[in-house]
Amino acid sequence: EATSYQSDEKGNLARVGCVLEGEQKAERLRIWAKKVGASRAEITVYSDSHGDLPLLFEAGRAVAVKPDRKLRKVCRKESWEII
Repeated sequence: EATSYQSDEKGNLARVGCVLEGEQKAERLRIWAKKVGASRAEITVYSDSHGDLPLLFEAGRAVAVKPDRKLRKVCRKESWEII
């Protein structure tokens, strides 16, 4: 699951349908992991935003992709990979 977008009849972006915030993403990940029997160690999460910190902390491996300043700081503290 992720943020979803809705388009008009011509296929153009019309509006944001649903926005999942960091804690909501983390909860969805917990539900999914339980459903498929995935351990935390088997989960890798990628993000570019500090808003996803709750999600990143749920993963066994957190990777920042062109992180914002706040996320970069946490990555350094937690020794998370930055790409």
